[in-house]
Amino acid sequence: MRIPSELGATASTYDASVMPTRERARALGLVVPVKGWFGRERDLLAEEPERTRQSVEVVVRALLTTRAIREADDEVGASTLVRLRDEHERPTERFVAATWRTLAARVDARTRRPCSSCSFTPGRSTCIGCDGRGVIVIGQGRSQEVRTCPGCSGKKSVACSRCDGAAETVIARVRTHEDRVGELEHVFSSLPEAIRDAVSRHLLAATELDPAFAVDLDRPIVPRETGYRGEVVLETPHLFGIDVTIPLGEARAVLARLAASGTVVDRAQQAHAVPVCVLEYGSHDLALVASSHETMVAVMSAKE
Repeated sequence: MRIPSELGATASTYDASVMPTRERARALGLVVPVKGWFGRERDLLAEEPERTRQSVEVVVRALLTTRAIREADDEVGASTLVRLRDEHERPTERFVAATWRTLAARVDARTRRPCSSCSFTPGRSTCIGCDGRGVIVIGQGRSQEVRTCPGCSGKKSVACSRCDGAAETVIARVRTHEDRVGELEHVFSSLPEAIRDAVSRHLLAATELDPAFAVDLDRPIVPRETGYRGEVVLETPHLFGIDVTIPLGEARAVLARLAASGTVVDRAQQAHAVPVCVLEYGSHDLALVASSHETMVAVMSAKE
């Protein structure tokens, strides 16, 4: 996934004249060749569609790093305790998942106790690499070879990971820090399913979208206006003359769910509202997708 740039500014106007139409497509010289009877090629745009509908697709690419912190009592060995004491809050590494632990409180030495993980073999635990055999088998049949296990050097056991081989532990209050990276790359749409998939693939494959189509999902698309008797109301969001309440609401809801797993410590996102006109023919759905004020692209999907 491409890491998007920082939050872009909302375009000041969304000119409805940018909305693609069959007439504008033909005026721009766009041709959509399809096979007709006896293999003859014809221009689909030259034919009258059965139905025409206009839409605005909301394309969102986002990365969020959230930090979750939890505390719990844990049984740790002496050397682990030293590491926890030396560990501190880490700065966020941009869009890199990470987990580390720190000491949340001073440790009471009276909690010292025999390690619960190696009570039968104090300080040692069975090597999982060789399953306690001390050797591993490589290959099959005549090429089979028996080698000393590199994990335990043939000793069949390794130092207990909980007590670090000391055979005793203390109970410590440990704080676990976890940076999680959530990503979103999606087109929020109100188009019919068949043409929606084709348009979504096209938009997600686009390297750059026209900056004039940028929207800021953190702010209302339209300003508050004074309504009846001075009441302050919020208009239904319209972009390019199209009601975008549903796709914008879905995009904001998904971003909110991504952020809900912890405190957001880093974020980057891009959101674009791309005008689309869908022409429905007998055997095809044709979408005219605005690429800029002066260009558009034809995306076609065959009906079953």
